[in-house]
Amino acid sequence: MPPDVPYEQQQFASLMTENGVLAMEPEEASDMAARIRDRIAARGGLGAHG
Repeated sequence: MPPDVPYEQQQFASLMTENGVLAMEPEEASDMAARIRDRIAARGGLGAHG
């Protein structure tokens, strides 16, 4: 998404299935979730902006 899309619209768009969904094995999904958590933590948590 472009950087100027409001956060609330980003959240809604992430739940839409019109453009497809990711089909993953449980282990792949778990690995992806861990990478996302690590990135969020590295940026200072969910409250960080930047």
